[in-house]
Amino acid sequence: LGSDAERLRAEITALSAATEAARSEQARLERDLEAERAQTVVRQQELDAERNQTAARQQELDVERSQTAARQRELEDALAALRTEHDAAVAQIDALVIERDALREAAAAASEAEAAQAALATAQSTIDTLHAELEQVRADVEQLSTAERELRDAQARAAQEALEARARLEQEAAEALARERSALEEQLATLRAERDDTAATLGVAREDAAREREALREELTSLEARLADVTAASAVAAEAAAAADAARTELAALQTTVDELRTEGAQAREDLDRLATAEQALLADRSRLEQALVEAQEAAAQAAVAPAPISADGDLFQPDAAEELDAEAVLTMEPPPEELADVVAETPTAPETPEVAPAQEAPIELACEATPRIVVLDTDASWDDLTCESHQLTRFAPDADTVTRVVALAPQRLVVNLAVAGALEMVYQLRAAGVTGRCWGMIAGVGAPKVLPLSLIDASCRPLDPDAVIATIGGYAGQGTRVVTVGADVDALISLRQALARQGLSVSMAWNAKQAEDLLGMVKPQVAVVDLDLPQRDGYGIVARLAGMTPVPTMLLVQGVEESGPRFAALLVDPSHRERMVDRGKLLTTVATWTEPVRKEKGKVRQLPR
Repeated sequence: LGSDAERLRAEITALSAATEAARSEQARLERDLEAERAQTVVRQQELDAERNQTAARQQELDVERSQTAARQRELEDALAALRTEHDAAVAQIDALVIERDALREAAAAASEAEAAQAALATAQSTIDTLHAELEQVRADVEQLSTAERELRDAQARAAQEALEARARLEQEAAEALARERSALEEQLATLRAERDDTAATLGVAREDAAREREALREELTSLEARLADVTAASAVAAEAAAAADAARTELAALQTTVDELRTEGAQAREDLDRLATAEQALLADRSRLEQALVEAQEAAAQAAVAPAPISADGDLFQPDAAEELDAEAVLTMEPPPEELADVVAETPTAPETPEVAPAQEAPIELACEATPRIVVLDTDASWDDLTCESHQLTRFAPDADTVTRVVALAPQRLVVNLAVAGALEMVYQLRAAGVTGRCWGMIAGVGAPKVLPLSLIDASCRPLDPDAVIATIGGYAGQGTRVVTVGADVDALISLRQALARQGLSVSMAWNAKQAEDLLGMVKPQVAVVDLDLPQRDGYGIVARLAGMTPVPTMLLVQGVEESGPRFAALLVDPSHRERMVDRGKLLTTVATWTEPVRKEKGKVRQLPR
């Protein structure tokens, strides 16, 4: 069963690697597709901008054309009005003087210019006035005297002179109108030339746009072909994912079997405990017999004639050395932890002679400088009133001098309140400074009697360095250790997974909180790598979820861009954590009495990195 589980795990690892590779390739192709789409959009926007500029220029030309046409129509209307006024004036003064014919020709020439309208209106007003006066003179001619006739003749001469002056004015107006018409014709010719140049430019721009549109169509065809390839790859990835899900289902069934074996192992451990109790009683009896034997030997030495004690078989009683060794082995061997019950189940049934871990001696009184030390990183002074048996307790608030002071003490164990600002960064700095003691994480409010314990923790900075992570977790993650990584940085986590897989670790990956929730229940990881910079701050919720598992996995927390202390402190509001909160003293006792777990492998008892 163990070999089948390992084989299935290997197959699942291979399928997961293939799935993750397909997902990575799909993500890369989708990113390329999005980039090419973005470039296409940019090109289309540039083309639209050029089209808009061309349309704007065309609109400007149309506006100029409409303005030119409107001005030409105004000139034509003005000329028509002038012609009308001229014809009316000619009709009125036709009978006045013979020079009216010359005046009509001048008025016809002046009617083509807008500037001559005012002069013509003034002349027309003068003509109308003179015409009225002439009519009045003709009406009163018979009644006037000779003097009046002479006066009327003088007035007529003055009118004639006025008409001649008007003729001169109209001639000058006609000449000015001719000059303005020539200037307008030149301006119109210039506008027509500009229109022709603009039309030529628009033709070239349309040709360029047509060529670019054809290129964009070809690129779109290529992108559609690549999209089809990506879709096919996605289908392959989906099939691989389905196969992985099936393998996971089978692994879940095997896990159920393993859990049953763990239950049987627990019962076996209970039997072993009862046997150890019996063996202790036997050892006590043996000690009494040895004491009795010593006393008997002393008595025999004194009597010199008394026979030596004889056993029931008639032989001298001597403790069986092999039996003594077996009894000590039974008493000192530690049963394998629950998470390694599957390894114990794979141990061959043939008798083996395990290497026995040395029996723990009774605690002795140590000198102050040799006593193990626990350092608490917290700002709460409540720790200063606590003591820990056989350990010195020192508290530091995370500040600029803390790293130097902790390095000088070289503590074997650390306790860190992650709810304090700068605490997680302090853990990373201590590791970088060479502090190797085990570090326990917890979340505690100021002055609160109870804290929320986490587990062994470590910290990593951004960007994630696979070699640095391996160096950090190498102390508690050996071959076959189940690791779950949670984060949105696909490239960094894939690189980390490849590096951990080369070390023999079994790695599962989740990109968001939902995938992490599914994986944690199925994989039951021993180590979790959590990026605290997940969207919507889901990383802190995942830490809370890990804290509720049994046993709690070791955590490597990747620092986010924001301060993590207030986010961890907010987890204490959740009422679901209250049942798991413990007294500060109990947490210190757990840390002080913790020992590295053991793992039986190939007939040997060795320390298990955790």
